[in-house]
Amino acid sequence: MNPDAPAPVVRESRERSESSQVAFTGYLISGQGGPDVADDFQIDELAEGSVPILAINGEIDLSKAPDLRARLVKIAASGAALVVVDLTEVTFLDSTALGVLVSGLKRMRAAGGDLRLVVTRPNLVKVFEITGLLDLFPLFASRVEAVA
Repeated sequence: MNPDAPAPVVRESRERSESSQVAFTGYLISGQGGPDVADDFQIDELAEGSVPILAINGEIDLSKAPDLRARLVKIAASGAALVVVDLTEVTFLDSTALGVLVSGLKRMRAAGGDLRLVVTRPNLVKVFEITGLLDLFPLFASRVEAVA
């Protein structure tokens, strides 16, 4: 056996481990405003007449879902009969985000209201199809359709 043979394998493994760790750390840092990856999550509160609209940009995941939940609770508490959540600029949502939307829908319907979603990205429509949530949520192609 060549004594130099194990060293490249060990170095290669370390390089993979370090690069994976750096990428993962960069992701966590970027979620906290770090410079590595832009964190473009944003919720804009708008209104179409008397209908509140939450226009969301970016990814909705475990770390961002509480903000969405808080805004939906606030709108439901205000007595709004309808709220529209515009997901046209959302690139990803996880099961936590879906749970927040379902609880928001239940909260609105318990008060005699409704929650409608604007979804145009095929990958997000697929998520609602796969999870069976199309039976609960009416999906609309635009804010105008959702408000009507």
